[in-house]
Amino acid sequence: MNTIELVQRIIDDFHLVIPVDLDKVIGSFADIRIEYGCDIEQDGVVEKRGDEYIIRIKNKRVSIDDPNGYRDRFTIAHELGHLFLGHIKNHEKLYREGANELEYEANDFAANLLMPQSEFIRSIYSNLDEDGYCDLEEVSKQFRVSISAVKTRGKFLGVFSW
Repeated sequence: MNTIELVQRIIDDFHLVIPVDLDKVIGSFADIRIEYGCDIEQDGVVEKRGDEYIIRIKNKRVSIDDPNGYRDRFTIAHELGHLFLGHIKNHEKLYREGANELEYEANDFAANLLMPQSEFIRSIYSNLDEDGYCDLEEVSKQFRVSISAVKTRGKFLGVFSW
């Protein structure tokens, strides 16, 4: 099963809508938990501790509606990607840093989970002004992700130019 199929299955199984409720996904698993405000160098890390998988986030938890937490939502989805894609089975600890195949796959998982392609493209086109420019801030608010994540997703989907 490829990443897009896996994410679609998660969206369907958990009846997820935009903005995706990551707590709903995590809360469905007794062996996954999140710790916020961690003393770590990276934005986030996932590790196996005993029978649990711990997602550690550098920043303190904020409301889903607080733009200060949008980047953390992507980080959490990214770390979930490592879990659902089976990356953690071969590594004691994974953290979001650098560029390699595992990081690319986890980023792709997070982007597809938080900004599903059809909803994302629909949002882009419904937020164009009269000059054809997209209101990136409005798209960011809709999906509760950073403007940077919106730009990157748009580029990878061919909606925005590189």
